[in-house]
This record gives sequence, C-alpha cells and structure tokens, in this order.
Amino acid sequence: MNRPIFKRNIAKLLFGLAVSLAVALPVVASPYQDAFTNRLNNPGDSNTLAQFVEIAVDTGQYDQALSTIEQHLISNPRDAEARLVAGRLYYHVGSYDLARQQVNAAILIGTLEPKKRDEAEKLIQRIDRDLAGTTGYVSLTTGIEVVRTDFAPTALIADRTDINPYGEIYAILRHDLNTAGNDAILLTARARVSRLFGDFSLSGAGGVFTATSGRVAVAWDKGLPDSGIASLRMNLSAYGDYYGFQEGFAVREYGVLAKFTTRPSVDSTVFANFGYASLSTSDLLFTDYRLRAEIGGARRISGKHAIGAAIRSQFDYTNSGTFVGNFIEGEISYAGLVWSKPDGPVWTQRITVGAGRVKLPDLSATPGTTLDGNFWTLKWAHALEINDQNRINLNAWYQKFDLNTASRDQSSLGVGLSYTYTFR
Repeated sequence: MNRPIFKRNIAKLLFGLAVSLAVALPVVASPYQDAFTNRLNNPGDSNTLAQFVEIAVDTGQYDQALSTIEQHLISNPRDAEARLVAGRLYYHVGSYDLARQQVNAAILIGTLEPKKRDEAEKLIQRIDRDLAGTTGYVSLTTGIEVVRTDFAPTALIADRTDINPYGEIYAILRHDLNTAGNDAILLTARARVSRLFGDFSLSGAGGVFTATSGRVAVAWDKGLPDSGIASLRMNLSAYGDYYGFQEGFAVREYGVLAKFTTRPSVDSTVFANFGYASLSTSDLLFTDYRLRAEIGGARRISGKHAIGAAIRSQFDYTNSGTFVGNFIEGEISYAGLVWSKPDGPVWTQRITVGAGRVKLPDLSATPGTTLDGNFWTLKWAHALEINDQNRINLNAWYQKFDLNTASRDQSSLGVGLSYTYTFR
C-alpha cells in the first residue's frame, strides 16, 4: 500500500473541492430571467404572475416572489389563490403570523375551489402548530437492506449476501423560547432494531445478530449576537447512545457536542462541530473516551442543486491517556431536486463520496494491537416525500477497507428500501 500517494491524492481532492466552493457563484437559471421579463411586460396577467412566482421560488428568489405577490394583491385584494400563494411563501420563510393572515383571508374570500380550500385549511393547522411554541413529531420507519460483503481471500469466512430487515422510531420535540434569536430547546429520541450480519472486529469471523441501538439527546439551539458574521447559531447538546451488537458486545456512549453554524450568504452554509464522549461503561471495547471534530459547508449553485464538503476526525483514548485509534475522513457531496409537483410530492437525491485513513483497535487481539489503513465510501440516496406524513427512501452504497493486515480487508455493496410514516 503506497500511503504517501494516498495522502497526496486525498489532499488534492480536498484542495480542489475547497477551491470549487470558494469560487462557485449563485447561478440564476435563464427561465427566471425570461419569467421576470414576461412579468414586467404583462403586469396584470395572472398566469404570468403564477409562472414567475413558481420559477422565483424554484431558483431561491423568495424576496422577489414575495414582493411580486404583494404588489399584485394591492391591485387585486380579493384574489384568493394569490393570497394562498402568499401564505405559503411566508410560511416557508418562517413568518407564521403573516402566513396565517394571508391564508385566513384566502379562505374568507370564499372563491377557492374545494381542493385549494382543503390545502388552505391544512396549512392553517401547520401554522397554528408552529405558532403554539411547542412542536414535534414521531416517525416510524420500516425497511430492508440487501448487502453483499466480500472478504479478503485469507479471511476466516466466505463472501456472502444478506437480507437485513429493520424497524426504527424517531421523535423530536421543540420548545420555542420566544427570544429575538429564535432560541429553542430540543428533545430527541431514537430506537432501532435490526437483524443483520456483522463483523465488528473486522476479523472475517462475524455472524448474524439482532442489533439494537438508541439515542436520547437534549439540545439548546441559540442565535448568537451579530458580530459581523451573518446568521451565526450555536447548538449545545448532551446525549446518551447505546449500540448492542454481537453477543457480549455493547457500546454505551455519553457525551456533549457543540455545533456552530453560519450563513455568510443566502446560498451558503458553514459549520463546525466539537465533541467529547465517555465510553468507559462499554463492553468489549478498549476505548474509554473519544474526541470529535468536524468542519464543512455547503453552497447552493442553483435553485435545485447544491454541493458540499466536510472533513471529520475522531480520536479514542484510554483513561490513562493511551492512544487507541482514530479516523480522519474527507467527504464531498451533491444534493439536488430530481422532480417535484407544486404542493405535492418532492423527489430529492444526494450523492456522497468519502475517503480517509483509519486506525482501529483489534478487538480480536490483546489491547494495544491496532489495524490501520485506508477506506473509501460511495453513497447514493433518494427520498420521495409524498406529503408531510409519508416518505419513501431508496439508498445504494459501496464501502471498502484496505488495511495493513491483508486478511482483514473487506468491501460491501448494499441497497436499501424503507418507508416512513410521520405523526405530526
């Protein structure tokens, strides 16, 4: 394995990505310019108005869409459909009081067709929940994964294909503190049960197990004072994680995490995470505590497409300060809208490529023995949001470990399909 070449390639990859993010500029598609020109040339035409608002929203020009619809309503105050559109726009930018005023006016005018009236009434219900100060939801997911695992020729087990079913429940509760910075307290909980093949020690001698995992967290989400950095926020959380896998093996992690996020422009986001976790109560795990760090960002390059990048690291130690293991990973991603229907289903996709360097404790050997090497991953995820309660996910991924102990090398190729129902 040529490690210097690998490191140089990773460095080139991340440098190239950083340059791309730095020079990328928002791209306003030509259909927006055409719609804007048509709107100026036909100020009283409702179809032209509707086309411009739709394209403006599609390209992220919310301010233009809102100012256009408000100008229209000055001359056409009893246009119920226009008021419903305005209500939708205000809701999406978080102006719930204005959204409620516009949607209520659309209903009271009385000219909405039955389908539009049902839509308006459902939107009022969502607005009222958000105005209540405490909001939340519970989602139930069931799914199945098919995974092909290929082991090194000298491994103790043959290559195999497994079908892994799973079920998951996730809940979140947000309480708005009614401050100028939109501060809030968030409570989250997750539990998952799956039946799958696992080889946690990368020894090639794994088996099929029932795995259970869960997480409980409380977070304080706070807007920070303006110090020349736009939209700076801080999220401080405390959490507890559990992961039980092979017989006798369990990870119990208790930690704190600080995340800082800023939006230098409407099209870009930059973040940094720092965390500490104790794992000393875990079973069959050499690690006592863990340090984490991550930096990254994303930039929207059009109304439907965005690119992102992140670098993350993790370092494990014993209570005596002995270094146990670590990993460092660089990642680039693309997210985009595949297809959508106004006030209907939305189909999105995300492609992620990651590569890095890992040093792991050899859980099949005496403490202090490590495995180190390179790894890379490729993920392609699709989400179809049928409505605010139903979602279908389709995922595919490939992962490869190339370790210094050749008998531990392995790769896996998988596809997964899941359905999620959300109670709001």
